[in-house]
Amino acid sequence: MHAISALPEAPASLRVIGITEDSITVEWSAPYNTGGVPISGYVIEKREATSHAWSIASSVSAGTTTCKISYLSSSHSYYIRVAAENEEGLGIFIELSEAVRPARPKSKFFWQQLTVASASVCFLILEFFYNMTLFIIGLPSAPQLLSVDYITRDAATLQWEPPVDTGGVPLTGYVIEQLDGKSTRWRVAAYVEPLRHWWTLNNLIQGYSYNFRVRAENSDGVGPPRSLTSTVIPKPVVCKY
Repeated sequence: MHAISALPEAPASLRVIGITEDSITVEWSAPYNTGGVPISGYVIEKREATSHAWSIASSVSAGTTTCKISYLSSSHSYYIRVAAENEEGLGIFIELSEAVRPARPKSKFFWQQLTVASASVCFLILEFFYNMTLFIIGLPSAPQLLSVDYITRDAATLQWEPPVDTGGVPLTGYVIEQLDGKSTRWRVAAYVEPLRHWWTLNNLIQGYSYNFRVRAENSDGVGPPRSLTSTVIPKPVVCKY
């Protein structure tokens, strides 16, 4: 008996992770149901908010879950959608809930500890200040001390410490990614608020191996991941008396 393959479901999530004056970068996670066969890639489409016509913006391989859509106009807002594809064809699209307009990124330079040193006419503005510190916003470093705090037959609780470097601005949250079994494709499992340093992954399969990693995120984007050093295998809790 041959297995029946079908079209894949829509990707599990879609969000904007970067905007410039002529581009929008989106990120998504793999669909939970691939249709019984491996995903062969993703198709990304765009349309102007004032139009009903979609056009293909890009296509990427199965292992890629981000895409930068370039050559956009800052005078228009855009809707973006993504669909997974397998040997049966193109699956269901997931679409951004709101239109996004390209825009020049806000300046990444912030002055702190500014003290007026002179009231003279400002022909050279630097003469007005002393004790100045220049900060440049960057991506945060990886979270620290990622570990498994607790394991049950269908769940695992992770804990971690904040990154040493937040990129010069407060964190906006953490992204938890999951790797199932022998898969080579990481998928987003959860988005966590910045003050929380633990998370429980539910609906795991007993005896199946998983790996997890955590990334810190700020207004500039998502930083590098911190991964567990070994796989996690859900198992029943053994009570000791």
